[in-house]
Amino acid sequence: MKKKIIIFYPYINAFGGIERLIIELSKNLPINLVCYYDKINITKYNKNLKKIELKPNSYLQKIIYLKKYFKSTNMICYPLMWGYKASFFAFLSRIKNYGVFIDDPPSLLSNFRDKINNNPLNFIKSKIAKKIEYYSIQNAKFRLTQTKRNSLELSKNFNCNFEYFYPGLVFNINKKLIKSDKEINILSISRLEKNKKIKWIIQCLKDLKAENPNLYKKIKLYIAGKGPEKESLKKFSYNAKISEKINFLGFVSDKQKNILLKKSHIFLVPAKQGYGLPVLEALNYMNKIVVNKESRISEALSENNEIKIANNNYLSFYNKFKLILKESNSFDLNIIRKLPKSIDWVKFIENKCKWKN
Repeated sequence: MKKKIIIFYPYINAFGGIERLIIELSKNLPINLVCYYDKINITKYNKNLKKIELKPNSYLQKIIYLKKYFKSTNMICYPLMWGYKASFFAFLSRIKNYGVFIDDPPSLLSNFRDKINNNPLNFIKSKIAKKIEYYSIQNAKFRLTQTKRNSLELSKNFNCNFEYFYPGLVFNINKKLIKSDKEINILSISRLEKNKKIKWIIQCLKDLKAENPNLYKKIKLYIAGKGPEKESLKKFSYNAKISEKINFLGFVSDKQKNILLKKSHIFLVPAKQGYGLPVLEALNYMNKIVVNKESRISEALSENNEIKIANNNYLSFYNKFKLILKESNSFDLNIIRKLPKSIDWVKFIENKCKWKN
């Protein structure tokens, strides 16, 4: 009997890191992606991905429709519940023998998970929901995440074992890109939120202008992404008298992003992240990197001429930035050969879920 490979990911709202990983799996495997809603038409990123959109109209229908779908499916391998909500609804729908994949541990999630309204009823609802979430993850046959630090934190929070494996990409190991030596293009791709620390990047340019004006003249900074901090960051760059060096690009498509990565020399990641696939993408396009060590992709990297790993403070980040500027036009392709690869991560998921025929 042919195995039916199922991933349940309830809400597809934007094309981010999770969606990218699901697409990566679907390039190699016949994935059936079950969701409640899909706002981006995810199948346009891979026509071979089969999407089952349940479209419930109420909380109760979410449970009933999911239960009905799995009841009609003859499961001979493990479906993968992607994220806390997927595990939560799988448990309420009484689905058996499932695996769970959790991207970010609780410490990296937005504060809304901890914000409880003063209304006692909401407080009680939150407590019940967290209890169900706890049991839903404990009830899984296995639990997966992306990094060792995530694994340790999640294991402690849910009192059960989490295995980890670094996701990767398909790399162009032998492709040497020619980049301009007349300027230094710096790139950031991130939502413009306070916790993303984009202000650090702008501060780097401000301090560099005072410390090394000749080098500063060669720099152009491109900031891709939308978010509530955009106007505040624009105001900060204007007051710092460096706004002429900064381009706020807003949302960029995958195609636009790849063009930016081809032209840029340095990619900056000052924020904490549960993983950080954009770092690997930037390296694949021969960008040098400065990354916060609290961005957990740093586990899979070694510091060298191409990669600098900063402590979680501005001064460390600025010092690493200055080091990477010294040789912004050279790049050792051997670095790419050592990075996590997509095929290895896909095989890990495939083996854990028993998806292989």
